[in-house]
Amino acid sequence: MMEAAEKVYEAKALLRRRRAMSESGTFRSAVIKIALLCLLLGISFASGFWVAHSSDGSVVDKTLSLSILSVDRADRYLRISSAPELSPQEGRDFLLSAWFKLKRLPEEGEEMMLFSKQDPFLRSQRGYYLYISRESGRVRPTLYWRNSQSSGGTYQFADIPVEPGCWFMLALSLSEGKYLGLHFVALVPGQKPRVELLGGYTLSTPVYPDSSSDLLIGSAQNGRFRGQIGPVNI
Repeated sequence: MMEAAEKVYEAKALLRRRRAMSESGTFRSAVIKIALLCLLLGISFASGFWVAHSSDGSVVDKTLSLSILSVDRADRYLRISSAPELSPQEGRDFLLSAWFKLKRLPEEGEEMMLFSKQDPFLRSQRGYYLYISRESGRVRPTLYWRNSQSSGGTYQFADIPVEPGCWFMLALSLSEGKYLGLHFVALVPGQKPRVELLGGYTLSTPVYPDSSSDLLIGSAQNGRFRGQIGPVNI
């Protein structure tokens, strides 16, 4: 009996290891796919042109002009009217990227909102937003990610080497409803765009923030963002 029980235990342990390896491989595959896309976006922006793709991957327009918004006061930000494409949907991967150039870094303990799509007055506070904060001189992005059932939470990512006056991109991704990641691309004069994975989380259950609010790029609520907002890609 003991020998049979040991074999069952070993079989279950092997199954758990294989399942973990499979999930790890899927996560790595998703990370590589997102990283390559971020590199393409970085090269496109650095080269001065933008490429738009349809849902099937075909090129729609090679000559989209760069649109840059300067933010020099509290009431200035970019608003994108609510649409289904602005929220992650079941059965589809989600990627939201935006370019920023900061006039100044956040002060110690300050939270500088970069983009938000949230219903703060609902009980569930469903939606998502991304901000950067500064602690002990280090700048770190934090993501809020929650659905109508109040599932989800707040997720911190690695420090970013960002400097005032330099363009950088943050790309938020959700793969298969449960692999949540954040990539960073910086444009440094004289260097090729470099893609960095700032970290990732495997959600225990799929979480699809379903806010009905508009997508706001910049600090619409506190007005602390100063600088420029570049192309936004969804």
